[in-house]
Amino acid sequence: MPAKKKTPVVRRCIRPMLADAQKNKLYTHNKTYVLQEKFDGTRGMLYKVGDKVTGLISRYCDADFTINFPEIVKDAKYIKANQCVLDGEITFFDERKNPFFLTAAATPSTKKKYTVRYMVFDIIEYDGQRVTNLPLTMRLELLKKIIPPSLKHIKVIKTYTDPKKYLSIYKGIVKRKGEGVMLKKKESKYVPGSRDDWVKVKKEQTEDCVVVGITHGLGRRKKTFGALLLGQYDKNGKLIYVGNVGAGLSDAMLREFLKTIHAMPEAPNPFGVRVNYVKKFVKPSLVVEVKAMERTDYGRLRLPVFLRVRNDKEPQDCKFINK
Repeated sequence: MPAKKKTPVVRRCIRPMLADAQKNKLYTHNKTYVLQEKFDGTRGMLYKVGDKVTGLISRYCDADFTINFPEIVKDAKYIKANQCVLDGEITFFDERKNPFFLTAAATPSTKKKYTVRYMVFDIIEYDGQRVTNLPLTMRLELLKKIIPPSLKHIKVIKTYTDPKKYLSIYKGIVKRKGEGVMLKKKESKYVPGSRDDWVKVKKEQTEDCVVVGITHGLGRRKKTFGALLLGQYDKNGKLIYVGNVGAGLSDAMLREFLKTIHAMPEAPNPFGVRVNYVKKFVKPSLVVEVKAMERTDYGRLRLPVFLRVRNDKEPQDCKFINK
């Protein structure tokens, strides 16, 4: 049997256009913006020549996901273009069509439970011509023209144009545990690396957590610590591990926290599960508030950021609710 041919890696690299983060700014009365749902996944540039996908390349051009997703490659044959470069997000969906992010290196078990889709939101090249100088509205029309809506694994992200509906659309997305929204100027050109004309508005939630220890620090945090170990109590009073928080801590905060942690009584691991890179476990007494995107299926806080110490809260006030 002949060996399978490997998909060639694209040699050139197109930097993606980026977005500025502006919490809860929905431009509800600004008609110069359109709105799209923001999908959580892996950013990827799809390069197509003829019937072949010559690359599904990561945003930093350091990985090619082509071999991971033959479903996307198969659907790409039906794109009505001899050559094109698309920009989109590789996202997994469950049986209820809710987006669910997993690593791009999909396992066979993952593929049995979830459907992978390449959610396309822009086009950079079409039949050998750069289209980055066209206004966004024209690029979106081109996408609808060349990508059949019947494809299962490649979809064009829906675009909304009535700013009066943006707030309700955003709230609906957050309610069903979506990532958030993107707001883009209608006339914006595609400028690699630019953040001037696109805005992302992501959901967030705040949680009260009890500090149960710290992790070892690396690099500039080697002399202090890496992150605070966080826990919350379930309905039976058991302490549940919900993750670590290191983001949002300044150097001065790290030093102050380290003094506090050193003064707290040492304690054994309270979780009943292994936690890696632990420098010290302490008796739960200190409560902090963090913001996070959401919880994972395992109950961990996703991308937590430290906000403040809650001296007005007791450890038992930190309730574990896997939403």
